[in-house]
Amino acid sequence: MEQTAPASAVVALLIFLAVILLALVLTSFFTVRTAEAAVIARFGKFLRVAEAGLSWKWPLIDAVAGRVSLRVNQIALTMETKTKDNVFVTIPISVQNRVRPESVYDAYYRLANPEAQIKSYVEQVSWATCPA
Repeated sequence: MEQTAPASAVVALLIFLAVILLALVLTSFFTVRTAEAAVIARFGKFLRVAEAGLSWKWPLIDAVAGRVSLRVNQIALTMETKTKDNVFVTIPISVQNRVRPESVYDAYYRLANPEAQIKSYVEQVSWATCPA
């Protein structure tokens, strides 16, 4: 006499496999908002940049490493400088910057702290040109 698995066990196994397959399919799709770019990495290595809209990635292999805003950002800072006639002047400075879509890789991987680096650069340029 041959032994077979009960029908309920087979149905439970099929349901389990269907849930796993559905989860894999659903985790392969992701959305990227307008004025944003997503950096996709495969096993931790840069793969591509996904633009706004619905995108697809291999589940369990690819991951969204990060997102970069493509909007215009404003950095406000004030600096104090000394003029040639020994007067201290406080200068408000406003800098607007944005990441170009073709430079998303550089903005995400090469800049450690973009806002601080931009502030430092602007302060250096201002100190070199303000004393007049």
